[in-house]
Amino acid sequence: MMEYKVSKLNEYFAEKTAECSQQKVYLLADDRRDEASFWQIRANIYDIFKTILSVAERTQKSDEGANSFFVKKFNEMTNTWAESGKKASDHGDAQKAAIEQIKVETAGEIRRVFEEIWGENNDGN
Repeated sequence: MMEYKVSKLNEYFAEKTAECSQQKVYLLADDRRDEASFWQIRANIYDIFKTILSVAERTQKSDEGANSFFVKKFNEMTNTWAESGKKASDHGDAQKAAIEQIKVETAGEIRRVFEEIWGENNDGN
């Protein structure tokens, strides 16, 4: 079952990365570099979590182990980004705060999709 879940998540990551790339190209063509950079950040977050998923699949023997590994890494990273965003905001660095907020929001979306696909509450199916 883990293979199916990993496959579904990888499809999701591929779709979202492609969407980010398309938006980035469109915005660069319209000379909107800052917005294009934000889409690149989103793409990077999808890539980070795709890598974490790959590591979970390779190193964990069960769905539960992979789930725990992914969620632990997810929590570590989002907490770091949220703290960094707060510090940036406290220091008046609006651009850094916005970047960290994009990371946290993108990660939140990934978490929702992960939970849907992984089926935390579906008795292991």
